[in-house]
Amino acid sequence: MNRYLNWLTDLMDKLLCHGETPERPAPPKQEGAALDASEPRPAPVEVAAGVRAPQSQAERAASIAEPVLVVVPAGLFTMGEGNEQQTLDLPAFQIGKYPVTNRQYAAFVQDGQPAPSHWEGGSYPEELANHPVVNVFWSDAIAYCRWLAAKTGRPYRLPTEAEWEKAASWDAGKKKARIYPWGDTFERGKCNSGEGGKGATTPVGAYSPAGDSPYGCADMAGNVWEWCATAWRDRYAPEADKDDSADLRHVVRGGSFSHKAGYVHCAYRDKGGLYGRGDYLVGFRVAVALSPAPLAILSVANLSSGPEGG
Repeated sequence: MNRYLNWLTDLMDKLLCHGETPERPAPPKQEGAALDASEPRPAPVEVAAGVRAPQSQAERAASIAEPVLVVVPAGLFTMGEGNEQQTLDLPAFQIGKYPVTNRQYAAFVQDGQPAPSHWEGGSYPEELANHPVVNVFWSDAIAYCRWLAAKTGRPYRLPTEAEWEKAASWDAGKKKARIYPWGDTFERGKCNSGEGGKGATTPVGAYSPAGDSPYGCADMAGNVWEWCATAWRDRYAPEADKDDSADLRHVVRGGSFSHKAGYVHCAYRDKGGLYGRGDYLVGFRVAVALSPAPLAILSVANLSSGPEGG
């Protein structure tokens, strides 16, 4: 402050006497103030090669991220419950660890396919990027799998009802099916079901690994119902896997965030909407066959002991 008073006094003297303006001293620098242009600046931070700024939704969609898959080995398993039990011998397959997300589905939409009806302007809400896509018809799920297969050269498809249940429930070590993916007792902290009261989808894998199935699949209890390739029948039959007309009702599995424990256990089955209509509770995951061997039913109903196999 004294320096400024002295400068002002000197300024007045020189203006009155000589008309000169003395050089103004630099003010004291405040903490956090911008650097003076004459001072050296810190070196710029180098960005690692290949690192980009966050992409727009359209840019992210243009690069296809394949779903994470888990392997389910070939072998026998027990499907169903009560009088509906049957022993099936399934060939090996892969299945999505998670349901297909909005971000993954957006690449399909960006390629010219119709967006789910609730996506305003054809885009999903950004905060829901890693949530399962919903409001997809059965035919939309089939079309996505065929599109992904064409893009990647891998034979993506929907899982059959039997594949879905084996991936969700079968404990090969104990040679028995679990009631829930994690075990035989319901635990509300291991899935997004009605008991949790969230009332909406959660990001895929939010309950992983505690809520995972024996093969490592997440979200197979609650969050969203999932389309299967299998047409609805009162009792599962392998031939129904090949009924691929969009006019039929197809099986949905897993329950959703609005359904309670009785609907989210592994053996519970239901049918989707007429003409394959989807809604805000229905999504899907993908599968890939690893063997061309046909499925076989070995025995039916009231099994006294679990089958052998993977």
